[in-house]
Order: sequence, then structure tokens, then C-alpha cells
Amino acid sequence: MELIGIENEAEFFPSGTLSDVLKDELADITARWSGLEKKKHPVERLQSVAGPTLDAYRQIRGSGEASRRYSLTQDARHKVLGALG
Repeated sequence: MELIGIENEAEFFPSGTLSDVLKDELADITARWSGLEKKKHPVERLQSVAGPTLDAYRQIRGSGEASRRYSLTQDARHKVLGALG
């Protein structure tokens, strides 16, 4: 497994082991996710809020009013955090 951007700091794992450990952990997580209902699957939950969240950030960029930007930012964060559970 290619670990671009992930470093084995202070060689916590022996050479090559980090890749194996991470691969096993990710396989376990995705196996657990595959047994979930569609509405409970983390990827599905995040996809459901992606569009509204991006729309909110577009509005934030176009807004000149600080209180409006703050409110939109809070709403966007709330949606993402809600989707993450």
C-alpha cells in the first residue's frame, strides 16, 4: 500500500509494517461499513450533505456581511458534523 503523505514518525512501526497494519485496519473498517443500511453508511451520509455544504461555502465567499458568513459557516459545519455522527 502506498502511503503518500503518511509518515512513520520515529519509526514507531518496523519498516513495511505500517503499510500492513493500515491495510488491515482499513479492510476491517470497510467490512463493517458494508453491513450497514444505506442511510447509516458514512460515505452515504457525507454524500447527502456534500451539495448543501458546498452551496453554503459558495454563499460564504459571495457574502460581504460578517454575521451572514458566520451563520452559513455554522450551518455548514453542523451538517458535516451531523453526517459524521
